[in-house]
Amino acid sequence: MILHEICHSLVQGPQSFGWVDWGLDNMGAGDDEREQACLRLQAALLDPWGLRRILAPTTDFRAFYDQLPADPFEERKAEERASITMARAAYARRNRRPWRGHLSLALGATRRILEECAPFIPSQEASLLASLLEVPLALHPSGIPLMRASKEGSCDDCAWSFAGGPGKKRLRCRQAENAPVKPDDPACLAHERPLDCLTCGACCREAYDTVEVGPRDPARKLHLELLVERKGGRDMGRKGSRCICLEGGLPHPPPRVSIFGGSGDQEDGDAVAPRTIPGGARFTCTIYESRPKTCRDFTLGSQHCLDARRIVGLSR
Repeated sequence: MILHEICHSLVQGPQSFGWVDWGLDNMGAGDDEREQACLRLQAALLDPWGLRRILAPTTDFRAFYDQLPADPFEERKAEERASITMARAAYARRNRRPWRGHLSLALGATRRILEECAPFIPSQEASLLASLLEVPLALHPSGIPLMRASKEGSCDDCAWSFAGGPGKKRLRCRQAENAPVKPDDPACLAHERPLDCLTCGACCREAYDTVEVGPRDPARKLHLELLVERKGGRDMGRKGSRCICLEGGLPHPPPRVSIFGGSGDQEDGDAVAPRTIPGGARFTCTIYESRPKTCRDFTLGSQHCLDARRIVGLSR
């Protein structure tokens, strides 16, 4: 129960800490997607420790949880996209304060407690425990867990591998803090195929809130009406949580207080990600040919790209 509530806090974000029941509507179906996101996150957090079945939820959503695929973030149909995007954004949020570090320590301790107590549990209950307690996930050479079911691909075709080190002759992994890997190493839990900016747009929306426009940028001369002044220069304007020049995607409503008729509305720039999910029109820039140098220097597949995708719920 405690873990489940922590997962709700991760999905809803820090803004919900003072809200009753994290602001969720417990009397209707209005927040079903957020409940599903919580359960996807719960499964993802428990999998590496082999605790996914033994710490399963006991709510009416148990059937949904039991039917999740090996990768709880796997999209099987478009209707699942919103809950998956929220769950992945929450998964990234686990590495920020106030959650950072505590979850892995607690889950590791839980695993050890179960193992130490097993010999002292009556045989019938021990048999049930043994049937639910799974072996922890094996680790990829990079240190990232592998999935229980084999995942297609290898480090050679992963979006987050790059040539690094002396002479840039050795393959390294951005997901594993640039740890060395081999081209034929199997796909890990965080493996992704080559990225497509037109289905992402992370760097142009809530992942970052400022795009500096230099004095020699073409955008400064050609699109002055899109800029905002700041001390010492100008930035691209914002349209809600995104750059004013970004088009595409589907709007995603932020968490709101549902209990007692309260209001959890916030300014667009303050609400937690995701505020947009991929779908509908592809992400495009209305001034792409004259975009600022800040944008031109942003590299597909870089650490900044990975950070941005994690924030908006597109990468682990």
